[in-house]
Amino acid sequence: PYDPSSPHPGITAQRLDTLARLAQGESGVVLATARGLLQRLPRPERLRRGVLELSVGSEYDPGALMERLVFMGYERLPEVETVGQFARRGGILDVYASGLADPLRLEFDGDTLVSLRRFDASTQRSLEQLPTARVLPRYEVVIEPGEAAAVGERLRAARDEAPRPDGEGEAPPGD
Repeated sequence: PYDPSSPHPGITAQRLDTLARLAQGESGVVLATARGLLQRLPRPERLRRGVLELSVGSEYDPGALMERLVFMGYERLPEVETVGQFARRGGILDVYASGLADPLRLEFDGDTLVSLRRFDASTQRSLEQLPTARVLPRYEVVIEPGEAAAVGERLRAARDEAPRPDGEGEAPPGD
């Protein structure tokens, strides 16, 4: 996440999936390049908190779920087309989760998740019912809701202290 060049989203998803599994206590063999080993990563407990576990029959506030998706790096659109997007229409919440080949359709009755299935984004047809699903953060940088204001302030301060391309002093507020 601190490397200026971002890897392909598919590679990021694979890394996040592996890191999330390790953070959950799964064991296995991990092959990595020397460069990959030197990259900074979120702490396991932070990554563990950043993973959204969904289960049919469980209670979720759809509004809070959408807010959490935003903090996980997802973008709200009228319809999902690609990874990193979510959409809500009535009691249905579609999420195109990082690392998945197909988006998820969550159907709610009030706050109860009554149906969870994979669907084809182009035809909108259901492919498979699922009892559970795991939604990974979209990026390796995990910001929790309570940190958002502080992170925004640090970013504004960094922008204000950065030299302007035209060589003039500080950037004016809102620039």
